[in-house]
Amino acid sequence: MSSNKEDFLNTFHTQLQTFLLPHKLETSYQIVNCLKDTDDKAVFQLKNSKGQLFVLKKGLRGQIPLLEQEYHILSQLESNNESLFPRCTDFWMEDDVCYLLRTYIQGSSLADYLDNKSSLSQNELLTITFDICQVIQTLHSQQPPIIHRDIIPVYL
Repeated sequence: MSSNKEDFLNTFHTQLQTFLLPHKLETSYQIVNCLKDTDDKAVFQLKNSKGQLFVLKKGLRGQIPLLEQEYHILSQLESNNESLFPRCTDFWMEDDVCYLLRTYIQGSSLADYLDNKSSLSQNELLTITFDICQVIQTLHSQQPPIIHRDIIPVYL
């Protein structure tokens, strides 16, 4: 079984190295991980020369308006001093491909956090619930309100 895992990891890392970063990023960033790869969208975790982590979203066809919308929403949240959300670094088109570069928020998913805990105290549960509600309230208070159907809480 170990051999299959090693083969998979070797193939995965080889494929990662074949993906070419956009010209704009190739000298100051390197790919750390592939988070998603479909026919019209790819999401990569990058590291810059200072060791800071970022997310690069690459979109084709129907993904372009969605990435542009994400850029505008995150920019609006940033201008409102909302530190609960990733910060947009750049948004551009290159060779009919759209790119969105944003900061990476490090942490574990709430599901992983809960898997590693035998139980939660009432105080921990209330703190986590309050934090999630604060994010949702911030999104709903935007003009127009933002309804997000795929919130993945990250517990720091």
